[in-house]
Amino acid sequence: MKKITLITLAFCIFLLFIVGCNSSSSGNNSIFDSKTHTLVMKNPEYLHEKLNDVYKTGETVVVRISIILDVDYTFLVNGREIEKDPWEGGDKVHEYWQFSFIMPDEDVICELVLSDGVLG
Repeated sequence: MKKITLITLAFCIFLLFIVGCNSSSSGNNSIFDSKTHTLVMKNPEYLHEKLNDVYKTGETVVVRISIILDVDYTFLVNGREIEKDPWEGGDKVHEYWQFSFIMPDEDVICELVLSDGVLG
């Protein structure tokens, strides 16, 4: 009985070693790491803060756009409208509009579409 337990334990340790070596030899832990995809902002001149070029699938992406007065706007991610995040901080003055979304399992193109506003 001790022999079977010892053999089973040795086999389990061997499997853990093989799986660990396989993951590290490929340069990533593909079972545990998410895929990454590119993010492109079509009109980066409106960004309040620079974005990363690459994000992991499932990662929360926060996009801050400098406030532009007297315009209507639509923020698009791969052609789909994303609603502006709610204001936080009570009476705090904000210098940007904030949008957030979960990075999909595909490359992303973001765009701020402006149209005539109050003064337009």
